[in-house]
Amino acid sequence: STPSMINISYGKEGDTSRCFCFHTKVTNEGYVYYKKQSEQLWNVAETTIKIVKDMDGCTAVHKVKISGLSTGIYDYKVGYEGCWSDQSTFEIKDYSSQSSTIKMLWTSDQQSWTNKEYDAWKIAARFLRKNNGYRNYDFYLNTGVNVAPYIEQSV
Repeated sequence: STPSMINISYGKEGDTSRCFCFHTKVTNEGYVYYKKQSEQLWNVAETTIKIVKDMDGCTAVHKVKISGLSTGIYDYKVGYEGCWSDQSTFEIKDYSSQSSTIKMLWTSDQQSWTNKEYDAWKIAARFLRKNNGYRNYDFYLNTGVNVAPYIEQSV
């Protein structure tokens, strides 16, 4: 009964826009509520909705791009009446000075054939938990399946 798969990415204008995507049960409404932490009133962006069917049934996939954002920390929540996410934050930073750097966390699909092969992912997950997870990064990229096909050879 709450939104899932909530993703925020940079828009074409990465320093002033964010793109939101999230899933809910099938509905014909969806919103992103957002505001700068220094402000009282919420801004509302209505999402586009595409109904998709997978092995678990039908899901509403919501998308919206928010533009014209200024530097600062924003509160946001996504969903619709009776189906809201928890309130969380995102930040718009100013990277215009040469001393500014973008901290990026890049991971790939953690699928494996053996427990030993999962050790690399376990070490990375432990490091992230110990160091406040992805919150220390400006951008998190998961490149998905990144494996060569497994070929069994007979000798």
